[in-house]
Amino acid sequence: MAQYDVADRSAIVTGAIGTTIRIFSGSDARRNIRRRGEDLRANAVVLDSGRVLGPGEIGILAATGHATVLVHRRPRIAILANGDELVDLDRFEEVVAGRKIVNSNTYALAAAVAAAGGEPIPLGIAPDDPEEIRARLVLGRDADAILTTAGASVGQHDLVKDALLELGFELDFWRVRMRPGSPFSFGRLGGVPVFGIAGNPVSVLVTFEVLVRPAIRRMLGRRDVHACTIRVRAAERIPGAGRLTHFPRVRLEPDGDGGYTAQ
Repeated sequence: MAQYDVADRSAIVTGAIGTTIRIFSGSDARRNIRRRGEDLRANAVVLDSGRVLGPGEIGILAATGHATVLVHRRPRIAILANGDELVDLDRFEEVVAGRKIVNSNTYALAAAVAAAGGEPIPLGIAPDDPEEIRARLVLGRDADAILTTAGASVGQHDLVKDALLELGFELDFWRVRMRPGSPFSFGRLGGVPVFGIAGNPVSVLVTFEVLVRPAIRRMLGRRDVHACTIRVRAAERIPGAGRLTHFPRVRLEPDGDGGYTAQ
């Protein structure tokens, strides 16, 4: 049995066993119907080039009958550390004894490469031996890019750069106006891009973020090659670096107004 309540503007339906259902909205035959072409019109572009394929993108490709699509593979990035003073973690007792330094840059760069979408290919530690450095650089020729760390600091005899030049390295530029990371070099070894990064751990990470990460993302075919930026308020005066672009280390704290303060 059904009746209409004028005050509540609702329909009341009473079932055979006394159950009452109150319906507040009238029926609409056009609701909850998805029409053909509602998601995509005929001949519409499903996904633009440079788009990262996530779960949603994979789903719409399947829904539109695209079993295969052309994608960029992860670029292989060779990483070479140089220095007689460096050891890996399996020789940490020498670090404790004060004789060596952990090759932390390779671990940090490998993680940074993977986070940027690349495939890290560690070439190990090359001692300060020109022949050994050349041999390891030759192995890196099969990669899509080579990262070298150490052997690039101001005042240090650059064995890596010398070895590269002997192998036919074409230097595009040396040094950039930034701090940290000024002693940076870039060129090509047989068509393979080579990024020479100073050995200071802070310089390594800053230089990678500013100069190397965008290149890896471009190799991936991405359009958004640069990291997102936000504007914050400095809690205190931050000394400049003269004519250099300065990347100071700060800690961000919420300012209570939806923004952040750099300390």
